[in-house]
Amino acid sequence: MFFSGHTGLPLLAALAFWHIPQWRIFYLALTGFFGSIVLLGHYHYSIDVLAALFITHGIFQISCWLFGRDYALFRSSETEAVPRAKRTRRKILTPADGGHGSVPKPFALHLVGDESLPSGQSRTD
Repeated sequence: MFFSGHTGLPLLAALAFWHIPQWRIFYLALTGFFGSIVLLGHYHYSIDVLAALFITHGIFQISCWLFGRDYALFRSSETEAVPRAKRTRRKILTPADGGHGSVPKPFALHLVGDESLPSGQSRTD
């Protein structure tokens, strides 16, 4: 009866859906729950439950290595499941006269209390 599939299967699901935090927490909690149930029910020895965690992780890593393209295809569908923020369109600023006419004046900063002269230049003493 080595190793505990009751503990290994939810851990495998947690590893597969590791990128989704809600599912990861759910499957890790399920792993702990099933691990304690099979220990309390005397279905497995404690070494079977503990070894299931290590063996399942090893199986997951080996399968990712052997079937890398399939795992990449599985992970590529995660972008469809994750809701995206809506993109806002940028408003294109156009001059009030429809784009025809003079070039706009450059923006100039003035100090507080700095009075401009009628010619557009500031007074320096």
